[in-house]
Amino acid sequence: MKIIRKLAYWTGCTFFHGERHNEWQCPNKKCGMPISEDYSNCPYCGQKVKFAYPVKAKVIEIRNNGG
Repeated sequence: MKIIRKLAYWTGCTFFHGERHNEWQCPNKKCGMPISEDYSNCPYCGQKVKFAYPVKAKVIEIRNNGG
């Protein structure tokens, strides 16, 4: 088990019934499995993880002008 906490990689987000759920990946290069925010350690390799939320980005709306 790794003692040093590393930042988990944010891979994206999904929306279920109006709620946002972030998707995270284990920072261990040998593992890289998806993990949940509920965990303090990766359940696959034991790497200690911490979560830092990504920067909020603007949503750009693209419209088709019919031409």
